[in-house]
Amino acid sequence: GAPAAIPSCPTLAAMNASSLLIGDYNFHATQGATVKVLQGKTPKLVYEWGVPEVFMRTESKAKVEMLAADVESVQLVQISAQCTKLLVTLRSVPQLDHGVQEWDRKLGCRRRTKWLGIGASALDSPALPHASREALLSALTHEVTVAHTLDKVKLELSKASLAEAPTKPKRPLSWYNQVQK
Repeated sequence: GAPAAIPSCPTLAAMNASSLLIGDYNFHATQGATVKVLQGKTPKLVYEWGVPEVFMRTESKAKVEMLAADVESVQLVQISAQCTKLLVTLRSVPQLDHGVQEWDRKLGCRRRTKWLGIGASALDSPALPHASREALLSALTHEVTVAHTLDKVKLELSKASLAEAPTKPKRPLSWYNQVQK
């Protein structure tokens, strides 16, 4: 089937996703999604998004993690100067998680997300409804559009060896000669 879409949500060291297509499921989240690479002994590619729960002053969160080793291929397509599409093909289904991010009234900001794991309580998660769980657990092709340059995406994905790092253009020798004068 056709790969799913989410508006963007800025997070440090993450790429803002403007679209997330997984299988036939079109993801919609008020706060958008981020795509990031977690480095370490086992690098991971992670999608994360949230849905605000207005009356409770909390945000329902969802996270999809896949080991870099489980990514069969990543194709990058430059859509515009500031927009890149990732076509990710997996060898196995990703790990799903859901959580809650509460509002800290004293500090006037959001607290760290409390990840709860997938269980019976996930059935009530606004960020991870049943149809989205089914798509995530069955589709091995993901199409993600991020609001970043091709070089930024390559740099992030290279941290998990999922793409070649962008090459820096070499300055012409004439530039060096002008600086020396």
